[in-house]
Amino acid sequence: MLRLVIAAFVAVALPAAAHAEERIGRYSSDVRVEKDGALDVTETIEVNAEGVAIRHGIYRDFPTTRRVMGQPGSHVGFKVLDVHRDGQAEPFAIEGIKGGVRIRVGSADSDVAPGAHRYVIHYRTTREIGHFDDFDELYWNATGNEWAFPIDRAEVTITLPSPARFTRKASYTGPAGATGSMARIMSEDSTAISFATTAPLGPREGMTVAVGWPKDVVDAPSASSRMMAQIADWLPWLLGAGGLVWLLAYYGRTWLRIGRDPRKGTVVPLFSPPDNLSPAALRYILKRSFDDRTVAAALVALGVKGNVRLVEEDGGFFGSDKKRIDKTSDDTTGLAKDEARLFHGLFIGGDTVELEQENHSLFSSARDDAEEALKAEFGERYYKPNLGPSMMGCARLVLLAAGLLLAIVLVEMLVDGVGPVMAFQLSSKAPLTLLALALPVVALAFFLLGAPTREGRAMMDRIEGFKHYLSVTERERFDRMQAPEETLTLFEKYLPYAIALDVETRWADRFQSQIAAAMASPAAQGSTLGWYSGHSSPWNDVGGFTSSIGDSLASSIGTASSSPSSGSGGGGSSGGGGGGGGGGGW
Repeated sequence: MLRLVIAAFVAVALPAAAHAEERIGRYSSDVRVEKDGALDVTETIEVNAEGVAIRHGIYRDFPTTRRVMGQPGSHVGFKVLDVHRDGQAEPFAIEGIKGGVRIRVGSADSDVAPGAHRYVIHYRTTREIGHFDDFDELYWNATGNEWAFPIDRAEVTITLPSPARFTRKASYTGPAGATGSMARIMSEDSTAISFATTAPLGPREGMTVAVGWPKDVVDAPSASSRMMAQIADWLPWLLGAGGLVWLLAYYGRTWLRIGRDPRKGTVVPLFSPPDNLSPAALRYILKRSFDDRTVAAALVALGVKGNVRLVEEDGGFFGSDKKRIDKTSDDTTGLAKDEARLFHGLFIGGDTVELEQENHSLFSSARDDAEEALKAEFGERYYKPNLGPSMMGCARLVLLAAGLLLAIVLVEMLVDGVGPVMAFQLSSKAPLTLLALALPVVALAFFLLGAPTREGRAMMDRIEGFKHYLSVTERERFDRMQAPEETLTLFEKYLPYAIALDVETRWADRFQSQIAAAMASPAAQGSTLGWYSGHSSPWNDVGGFTSSIGDSLASSIGTASSSPSSGSGGGGSSGGGGGGGGGGGW
């Protein structure tokens, strides 16, 4: 008895499950070729809806950009005439998608009842006929190859405006690019030919047909229509190219007028910092930016001047080294403005601060304070960012994009005779990509249009002279220029500057003999490098310590200044020709 009950349940459940699959039972495309070459198309799409993908209705995608052999452009006219579901008018909306439009059939405020439904989409399209020397042809993707549902049966009928013999006929089925055919001609007479599939089509499969007929059945494009086609296809591109050239010319002229750096002067070695500027100031003026190494140089300078001690503790076998900054003196009379701002910002809440990410707000605030001090003292005096012309370039790009988009829409309205909203949805926005080519220039202009002032260029030359002194290792080259005596005190005094100018290793190489003597005789070390305390003495390897202190400290500052983040006819194929697209449910 139990077996009979189970068998009866299976017999009922299996057909129900098969019926429940959402699919297209029949897809029929009736294509009427008009005398002027336009196509009047009625698509009948019979679907089974189960509320899975098809809840409010279906959508149909239609390409409006393609290349037709024998015609000079790629713009395809398209206009929806009416849409019905089960014999009643159905609401629909047109949406622009890449390369075409989407017809969204149905309303978000109502659901489609489960079961079979018949959708009829009636539209008109132009520039789909291929005009060749001795024949005309319609190469038509009847269903499109992007439907999300299987199609049990597809049919297409092509009707000519007057009797003629179909001289060419072919069909293709399968995924896009397939050249096989599971379709056949169902009927043919002097004005119409019908094709139908002989096997179901799977999702993302479609049917394409190609038929040819003698000349003069369909009017060849007139001179005016060819001109309109040229306008539709090329005018937006020409306007976009012209706008791009105009924008680039603006930037070129502006750079020649205000963006070129003053000519570099003669670099003369200097044996002390120009105008007694701080290490951070030298780097800020030379690099035109404030980075982690700028802060690192300022911290080392604070250490050398006796205001802080940089402490590095061994994190143990399983941990990384811990770094902190201890305040050792409140006397700021000998500090530069940027160093004083950094010092006060770091120790606003105590005498010790660890270089940990949990202190990112403290480090970021202190860093910003130091940068603001440098900007206020040297920004406009030594460097003109010229942000006004850069912002004007941005405004020009926005105006160009808006004007080009308006031109695209107006051309679409002129060619297809539709309203502005429909024209916006139907038109190809591809010409806007020309203006996108200017985006790197627009972004770079904020850097390229900025330039040092003449006073700034002169200061940069002096900084280069001091950098040259710090980086040259052969002492003999400076003997005749009365360079200062090279002592460990001088080494320590200018070490922050060497870090700021990226020459700390070469600066240390200058003092190899003095360092070697101090390593052999601790009494000669004095208080040099006393601002650093680590799990090993810097005197164990002064060269290695000097080479790593800048990068290591800059890296730690970068981490401590960053807020934590989280992340979590033959020769054709299925899918070729006009028409096409696909669809699904929504």
